[in-house]
Amino acid sequence: MSPRNLALSSFGLVVVGCIICAIGTAVWIDVVGITVAGIGAVGLLAAFFLAVGQADDRYRGKNPHG
Repeated sequence: MSPRNLALSSFGLVVVGCIICAIGTAVWIDVVGITVAGIGAVGLLAAFFLAVGQADDRYRGKNPHG
């Protein structure tokens, strides 16, 4: 999975989690929404680090001695 696809799907989870929290009236629905949004936030952070790592790998492939 590319960093872009991971970021888009993770952002979708964040949005869905926020919508669940906004619509929910019970505490357990809020817990589910916060959990879904939290998983999406972790996915966004993972996409960022994946993109940085891939860029570093490309740079080191083009410049093996520094």
